[in-house]
Amino acid sequence: MKEFKTIEEQIKLLKSRNILFDDEENSKKILLNNNYYNIINGYKDLFLNSNDLQSYKLGTTFEEIYALYEFDRQLRTIFLEYIFKLENSLRSLVAYFFSKQHGNDNYLTLDNFETFNNTNVSLYKKQKQIKFIQNLIGNINKDIALNMDLFLFGF
Repeated sequence: MKEFKTIEEQIKLLKSRNILFDDEENSKKILLNNNYYNIINGYKDLFLNSNDLQSYKLGTTFEEIYALYEFDRQLRTIFLEYIFKLENSLRSLVAYFFSKQHGNDNYLTLDNFETFNNTNVSLYKKQKQIKFIQNLIGNINKDIALNMDLFLFGF
């Protein structure tokens, strides 16, 4: 477990490891709001001195490390936005084509799942698949009931 360090102690430690600060007061706010570990430990590798892994390359600034942290955070936000859009689109497509093929209320019918009935799969695998599907349907039904309780009764 790491020992607690104040913001001033964190900056002193970074300075002792050759990190420069363009705006120390702003850096204090950044560290307070974003966490030393997330910024420094997450992005230090590109800036470390290859001869001494406890110090940074000459000329490294805190602002450079923070800029990389911010770039990564913004990139993750962009990817996450599009992942959510893709997930929504896939769910919509699956729901549409499944409902078109099987009807809108048949998603919990065992016959609409792959049970390997018309294949050369062993009896053991068929039974295992059916048990898996039955458990899945049971879990979905439990989730539906739980969500209905939350919706109707608030608990």
